[in-house]
Order: sequence, then structure tokens, then C-alpha cells
Amino acid sequence: MRARLIRRGILMAAFTAAFPGCVLQSPPATDELQKDALPHTALPEAWKTAGAEAAPVADRWLASFNDPALSALVDEALAYNADLQIAAARVEQAAGYVNVARASLLPWVGAAGRVGDKSGTGGGLEGVFLSASLELDVWGRVRYGRAAAQAQSEATAADFAYARQSLAATVAKSWFAAIEAGLLTPPFGLLVYTVKAAMQDEEPGVSLVDIFWSSTPYWIVILLAMTLIVAFPGIATWLPGLMF
Repeated sequence: MRARLIRRGILMAAFTAAFPGCVLQSPPATDELQKDALPHTALPEAWKTAGAEAAPVADRWLASFNDPALSALVDEALAYNADLQIAAARVEQAAGYVNVARASLLPWVGAAGRVGDKSGTGGGLEGVFLSASLELDVWGRVRYGRAAAQAQSEATAADFAYARQSLAATVAKSWFAAIEAGLLTPPFGLLVYTVKAAMQDEEPGVSLVDIFWSSTPYWIVILLAMTLIVAFPGIATWLPGLMF
């Protein structure tokens, strides 16, 4: 009777010691991480200036510009950018790691057979062997690995989404910079129409002909400058040669 009680006590102690390992521990809080990483640094409770409102970025925000040419350029950049293709492959790779880590929690079954030599007396199938295994993961090693793989997969997907938005924003910025440059440099036809639209409210009687005639000194000076550069190419590099 006494020996049975002792065995029960040992089993209960072993169960009590093993039970906490069956539950995944929650990750450390931000304050704990800050205390360990920056023990001698006091961070302010809030930023001095208010940040922008956190909101998800619309996947088709370019449609708000109503510019088919810009949308076509962005689609082409997203389809053929090599760095973005590498980032997409990394997302697939991270998802595969999650599946591999999850598979370790499932039971494993294997089968093998042995075939004898046909020339001997024992030819044909000699035996079939079946095996099965299951890791109980008492201490949570496999589950922690699965959680880490899942977090890494989500981080990789977030990097890919950021890369897509960043590339689209870069293309849009270059597109509008090119349009702006076209409005400020010759040919100045687009600039004439811009001036006409700006003067529509204050001086509606001004026509495009009037604006073109008022810009005559401007394009005459440009023609004279082009003529001089064609006749004397050295003057194009004379002043920069004095400066550098």
C-alpha cells in the first residue's frame, strides 16, 4: 500500500513538472524588452509632434489620379522589377517554412519493403516494414519553432507589401516630376494653356493668341541662344570651364 502511494506521488510530481511545458509562454512585453536592451536610456512617453494617422494603404490608390498612363507604368514596374520578384519568392519561401514547421507536429508514417534476388531461391517480395512516430512536444520546442516561422512569414509578407507601395510611389513621383518639367521648360505650349486657365477668372477676355504674342520675346531669345550655340559650340562649355 505504501509503495503504491509512493508511485502515485512520483507520477503526480512528474505530471506537475511536465504540464507547464505543454503551454506556450507568451512573448515578453515591450517594457521588459526595453529594460533588457536599453537599461540606461529613458525614452519619452510620447513623441513631441503628433504622427500621421495610422491607416491601411489602399492597393489601388493610383486610380484616384485618373491617369491611365501612370497606372500602366506602375503595373509594368510591378511586373518586371527584379527586386520585387525576389521579394515575392521570399514570401513563398517563408510560407514553405511555416508548413515544414507545422508538419513536425503531425504523426509520421513510413513504409519500406525488401525484395530478394530473382536468381536465387528467395526471389520476390520478402517483407514489408511499417513505422510510425509522433513527437509529443512536451516542452513546446516544435510549437515555438512553428510560431517563429509564422512570425517570420508575416514579416516577410509585410516587407513585400512595403516594397510594392514604395515602387509604385517612386514611379508616380517620377511621372509627376516629368510632367512638371514639361510645363516649365520649352516647348512652352503646355505652359501657355496653363496661363490661359489661370487667367480665366480674372481676365476672361484674354485669348491664346494674346498669350502667344506676349511670349514672343521669350522664344526669340531662345532661338538666338540656340543659333549661337550651333554656330559657336565652345560657348556652351566656356562658363562651366571657368567654374570647375
